Amino acid sequence: MRKVLDNIQHSLDEIMAAQMAFQGRIDEEEARIYQLMADLFEGGTVQDGTFSFGVLLEMAIHNLNA
Repeated sequence: MRKVLDNIQHSLDEIMAAQMAFQGRIDEEEARIYQLMADLFEGGTVQDGTFSFGVLLEMAIHNLNA
């Protein structure tokens, strides 16, 4: 019984580590998105939270090239 509990604990530790890694990546991406939105609002390329077609096209091309 002790071995089963140890295995469960080990599995939970691995799951928690993976979850923390994913959460870190999500936080980094959110920070990038907020910075991008701030930059775009300053440049006048976003109106009422909507990107202009040119900005969306540029973002799509950048993602395809990455």
